[in-house]
This record gives sequence, structure tokens and C-alpha cells, in this order.
Amino acid sequence: MWKAKNDNDWVDCGPLNDKVEEAFQKGLHIFQGNTFGKDGGIDFIEMLHTATDGSQRHIVRSHVTTPGTKELAWGFEACHGEFVPCNPHMSALLTIARRNKLAEIVVHDYHNDTSKRVFLTKTPIVQRNEHTMMIRVLNPAPTNTMCSWKRPYPDYADAPDNFKCPITYELMYDPVIAADGHTYERHAIEETFTRSKIKSPMTNEHLNTPVLYPNVDKRKEIQAWLDTNHAGWSTISIFPSKMTSRKKARK
Repeated sequence: MWKAKNDNDWVDCGPLNDKVEEAFQKGLHIFQGNTFGKDGGIDFIEMLHTATDGSQRHIVRSHVTTPGTKELAWGFEACHGEFVPCNPHMSALLTIARRNKLAEIVVHDYHNDTSKRVFLTKTPIVQRNEHTMMIRVLNPAPTNTMCSWKRPYPDYADAPDNFKCPITYELMYDPVIAADGHTYERHAIEETFTRSKIKSPMTNEHLNTPVLYPNVDKRKEIQAWLDTNHAGWSTISIFPSKMTSRKKARK
């Protein structure tokens, strides 16, 4: 159920609840339409409704209305090496922010009057309590699950095995190194960590951290192999930095 704050009272969103919830679950940043009796839009990341007349109201979910949602939960480090699931509302907001490629986000809990700032582009991703300044490492959920992921390019049958993710067995486009020293496709290893305990898919050993680092050398090797064996790959925007450099060269 969605509510908006009117002075000191929370007003039910009423018949718009289902539409607002659907937009939220899709990971949208903005929902536009006639909300709370006024034309305007909702900024889910800031949990704020802004009407066309400039008036603003904070909004809140009073409870999770879609049990069994496909969204995966983020985790926070409760103690060293041990991660527990974040609040489902917090997880959903962080996924929306990550899909929108935001560098950081501040989430305010109006019930407990606390704020948490999350730095989404740092390695590792961390959460800072704005009141106590306590910092926790987060275990991020992937923005796409393996079952919903759409391959960015064809599955080249001649791709070397060491260019394929050991989880998906597909050519990697965003290779990352985990704490076990092995390289994986980012969304695949992130989903593995969020669905189960943080263990190595290769050895089944517990890992003290879910932090992943880009395997730049592996990415360059894959780029070079694609250039040599599948020249047409560059028409698909897989590696933004490479595409940018080529456009500049043509100019």
C-alpha cells in the first residue's frame, strides 16, 4: 500500500496503488499521472511526489504488496564476512538506483527517522548511516537475473573456454574477479551470491567478501579475440569505452 504525507498524516494512494506498485516493481525512476488528486509525478528514488503546481509530498510503502517478487534482495554485512538480506523496500530502491546508473542514493526511513547514503559506484558498494556514520559493505543484487537476461551478442561456438563464464558457460562481456581468484560474468556471480551464501561456485568454499573487481585484462583479451575472429561484433555496443574511442577515431 502506498501513502503520501499530508501535513502530519499519511493519506492512502487509493485506486492508484496497483499502478504505482507496478511501476515500482518494474524499476522505474519516475511515475507520471494523476496522483493523489493532482497531476504530477512520483520520483521513486527520492520517494517524493511533485505536483504540477510545485507542491511536494513524501511517499511511503506501508508494506510489501507483492510477496514472491522476482526482485532479489541486497545484503548488508552484519558482522565480518556474514551478510543478511536488506529490508525489501531498501532492496527495491537500490535496484532502481542501480538500473538508473546513479552514483549514490540517500534512503530515509520516516518511521525511524534515519537516513542511509549508499555509494553505488564504489568498490565495494557501501552504505553509510548519516546519523551514526557507521559504514557497512553491501552485497548487491543484479539488475537482471540469469533467466531474464538477454544476450548482448550471439553465442560464438568457437569462443575459447577461458573466455566463458563458468556459471553461464557463455562468452563474458563484463568479467569480474571474485575473492576465490576466479573470473565470472558480473550478473551471474552477483545472482549466485544473492540467492545463496557467499561461496565460490568453483570450490564451494565460503568467501569472506562478495566484492568483485573488473578483470580488465580478460576484457581486453576478449575484445582482441572478437576483433580477429568476429569483426562485426563492434556494431553492437558491448564495451562503451571501445565504442567511444572508435567514434572519435572516425571523426
